[in-house]
Amino acid sequence: MNFSDGDGSKAFEGQIARDGEKFTYQENPEAMSSIPHIKPADPKLHNDQG
Repeated sequence: MNFSDGDGSKAFEGQIARDGEKFTYQENPEAMSSIPHIKPADPKLHNDQG
């Protein structure tokens, strides 16, 4: 997926990755899931020493 600035990732298109799969470049990838619903963190974990 295109997470870099510029066109550097395109150079790897078609090469074989470490897992043996062929690398494909996606210019505009689509989300494959919805936004997760998570519970707020315990207030004791917050750092208010700003």
